[in-house]
Amino acid sequence: MSVSAVAIRGIDQQKDLYANIDSLNPEESEFGEFICSSDTTAHTATTQELGEWLLDRLPD
Repeated sequence: MSVSAVAIRGIDQQKDLYANIDSLNPEESEFGEFICSSDTTAHTATTQELGEWLLDRLPD
C-alpha cells in the first residue's frame, strides 16, 4: 500500500488509507523525496523507472 510505504501523515481513518499521495504536500510524508511506479507492480518490485530515479540520487 503506497500510503504506508511513503509514511504519510496519520492514517487514523479508513479513508486515509486511500489518500491520493500524488496530490499531498511533500511535508505530509516522513521522506524528503519519494516516487511511486506509474504502473501497478508487485510489492517491492523494482522497475526501470524506479531504478533510474534511485540511481539519479546516488552521490557521484
